[in-house]
Amino acid sequence: MKTKTPQEIYAQTAAFVDVQPYEYKTTLTHRLGEVATSLLAGESVVAQSTEDSGIQGEIVLTEGDYLEFLRHASPEDRADIAFLADKMSAYPRFNNRVNNVLKHEDSESDVLSAGQSSAKVYSLKQDGNDYAVKDGGYSYNSIRAFRIGDSIDRIAHLKAIKPDEGILIMDRLPGKPMTSLTFAEHMAIPTEHIRTAIKTVIRMNEAGLEIDAHPDNLLYDPEQGFGVVDYAAKPSPEPWPNYRSKANQIMSWANMFALFPKQDESTIPESGTQGYADWDLKMAQERIQLFDKFFDVMEESYPDVLQQAANENDWSINGSYMHFPSGEYLDAFKSRLQHLGLGTE
Repeated sequence: MKTKTPQEIYAQTAAFVDVQPYEYKTTLTHRLGEVATSLLAGESVVAQSTEDSGIQGEIVLTEGDYLEFLRHASPEDRADIAFLADKMSAYPRFNNRVNNVLKHEDSESDVLSAGQSSAKVYSLKQDGNDYAVKDGGYSYNSIRAFRIGDSIDRIAHLKAIKPDEGILIMDRLPGKPMTSLTFAEHMAIPTEHIRTAIKTVIRMNEAGLEIDAHPDNLLYDPEQGFGVVDYAAKPSPEPWPNYRSKANQIMSWANMFALFPKQDESTIPESGTQGYADWDLKMAQERIQLFDKFFDVMEESYPDVLQQAANENDWSINGSYMHFPSGEYLDAFKSRLQHLGLGTE
């Protein structure tokens, strides 16, 4: 019998913990090394429910439970386990450089992003390649997502992971977040780049992935186009029929494309003044131009997706978080939305 590596044991335990009830997963995940050691020794593991789950109780995991899970693991589970073990095995060659990056002792490293959570992303150069180091934890869902996305171009790929410390190393995509692009830079984006981005979203959706449609998660490079740095595996079964469908995902991308051009905050007039009203109207006009640019590509290349969005009836002006001041300039856009079957209220 082949002896399992420590990485394989850890990955199998992570998969086993992931199928436990939600209220125990966080506690078990934080103790994953201990859980693996205990189960392999034939000892039971007791875990209390998390305080924020609203459920009081405990769960007992036995070696028998663990072995039964492994015997009946699905092909998807087995593929996830092998993928996680492989990426854990790849981590040691990055270890020294990553430690320097996290201690801010690497002169070539920069902070690429810092989210609302404790997670931060740093740049890393090694062996002539550019990587992104994410420090702040991971979910087992992200392992499946990275595995599914490993063959899809223009999205971030996992290169190595140290799960007990929540450190992930991904290839670094070129470009800068969409929130750092001005209106003029948005308008200069070639339609072919938009078309390719939509194609990428469709391929991801068909593979079982969903984008995290936040503008900071969408990078744009003038030469290579768009890249997706954050995505997840879709839940199975879907919670409700249109949940994050192909059309839903692409319309979310349309919102990110049109609603967040970079603004010079120092030039925004005081709210309630005529100057602010003029500025507000100008912003609406610019956003309409960006929506029109996006919908031009959709009508030409993906009319089926627009029809699906109309049938699902889950996108509208108000639903896009776009404020429309009154004015004749907006009537043509509202008429276009009605023509496309998209909501205007």
